[in-house]
Amino acid sequence: MTSETTRLSGRVLIAEDNKGIAFFYGAVLEDLGYEVVGLAATVAEAETLAASVEADLALLDIQLGDGHSYGAARAAVERGMAVVFTTGYDDPPDMPSDLRGLRCLTKPLSTDDLKAAVQRSISAS
Repeated sequence: MTSETTRLSGRVLIAEDNKGIAFFYGAVLEDLGYEVVGLAATVAEAETLAASVEADLALLDIQLGDGHSYGAARAAVERGMAVVFTTGYDDPPDMPSDLRGLRCLTKPLSTDDLKAAVQRSISAS
């Protein structure tokens, strides 16, 4: 009997200013069956995409090169998207109280951590 990998589905927006990390996230998610519908590297790009693309989840690096992605997170939540933050900090910087309940993963992420967080977040939304 052959074991098949379960294909997942959903549309994901990624905001990450490190191109290598963004590529890793995108490749892992697409391999799992998710569709990456937008990539942002700046706060403005993340906020624009969160306010305009149809997605099930926003995967947001908290600290982009030009600021925090908190505005994009609020826009995503307002539009019904699940949000997963990523950060290199043990304690995310200046996390607003209204966003503290969102899932937050500490980098570096393993493929399994990324898969589990995205799957749980999309299922819960």
